[in-house]
Order: sequence, then C-alpha cells, then structure tokens
Amino acid sequence: MRFHQLEEELRRDKSLVAGESWSATLSWLVAAQKFYVGDVSLLPETISTVGRFPRLPFKISAFELAIRDDLGRDHPLIALAWSAEGDATSTLLFFAKLHGWLRIGYGQVDHHTTRVSWGLFHDDPPIIVPKLVQGGLRECGNFLEVLNCSNVAVEDVTPSKALNRKRADSGKSPVYTYKILVLRRDQRRAAALHGCLGTKNSPRIHVRRGHIKRRKTGNFWWQPHLVGDPDLGGVGKDYHAGKLVESLATGKP
Repeated sequence: MRFHQLEEELRRDKSLVAGESWSATLSWLVAAQKFYVGDVSLLPETISTVGRFPRLPFKISAFELAIRDDLGRDHPLIALAWSAEGDATSTLLFFAKLHGWLRIGYGQVDHHTTRVSWGLFHDDPPIIVPKLVQGGLRECGNFLEVLNCSNVAVEDVTPSKALNRKRADSGKSPVYTYKILVLRRDQRRAAALHGCLGTKNSPRIHVRRGHIKRRKTGNFWWQPHLVGDPDLGGVGKDYHAGKLVESLATGKP
C-alpha cells in the first residue's frame, strides 16, 4: 500500500499542498478510513449509467487505485475524500505518483443535484493528468457502488506490529490498516456456480465485466464471469475471468 508513502512525502515537502491546508490534508490522510480499490478493470461501469455518485462510507475516506493511460502504463493514485454540509457534498482530492507524488486535481459531488465537477492543480503532462483525475473520480464512484451492494462486506487488512515497530524505530510513517471488499460467505457458492455455458444463439465465449443487479431487496454485485458458446471460440479481454469481489483487492497493488 502507498498511503504511508504519500504521508512521508507530505511531511517532507509542505509545498505539495500550499498554505494552511497542508496541516489539514496531512491530519485527514492519517485519520482517513483507507480502502484499496484494486483492479479497476473488474469494477462495473456504473457511474456512467446511473448518473449519480454514491455517498462516502465515512466522513473522511481515502482510496488507493491505479489508472492506466493510453500507452498502457499504470499510474498510482490516491484520493483523499471527505463529506460536508450534512453529507450533501463530497470532495475528492487526487494525488498521483508521477515524478514523485503530486497533488493533481479534485472532484466535487453535489448529492442533491447529482452534479459532478472536477478541476486541476497540476497539468504536466497535459494529456495524462486530466485523464487521471477523471478516471480516478469515475472509478472511486464505481467502487462505492460495489461497496453499497447487499452481498458485499468490508474486511480490514492489518500490517504486522513488528513491521511498524521497525518503521517507527527508523522514523518512518506506519503502514496503515486498510479495507478491502469481499463477497459475503453465503453468496460465494452462488457466484461461483453462476452460468458459464451459452446456447447455440450465444456469441463466442468471453468475459462479462462485473456488474450490479438492482432488485427490490437491494443491490447485488455480480462478479466477472464467462458467457457464450465455447464451440464458437473465445474473445480475449485484458482482465481475468472468474474473480470474486475479494480478488478486486488482494492487498497487492
């Protein structure tokens, strides 16, 4: 995880967040409930279809993810997010590891009007940075949609005490406990048995991206799975078949 790396960079370089907001940013990063988003290619493309951004699970949250640029390079991204005005608005502050950590932009969500806006603090390189901010905002929203599903639970991943004692002795920031998403145990068998076979009218076998099914009893995450007729051949994708939600965040970026 990279939350501790960003904290150390903030402590070394106060110009990373100018003015009085430096102290608040640092304290919020330390206090935030931290989530590892994992492989964003497995997330559903929900935000673009439902037109709304979910509320944050905690008053202050932080999300670690990676956004891929047009050249296939993954750029580590951390979103520090907080809610205000009685949870009516959410703000996301984005830091990217480009040439060191940089505060690159922000997203602003009005939950009453469903309006989502964004802006930049840093635009070098000019082609990549806007896509990182927009992609980070979109994927954080998609992740929150999965988090809100009835068959998804949150688990903590806690670093070893020995590791953090060693880091403290060296004057380094601790490796933080972070949260991952897992399928509830009673849902795993049903998810694993979800149909992989097609009919004669099915397309070639391919991976269907994870998606959310909306029912009267709540929203439910449906993991990526194989569909189609294997006799017609296969269609390659750049993400893996058969992963459960727990595989979205293994704790290994």
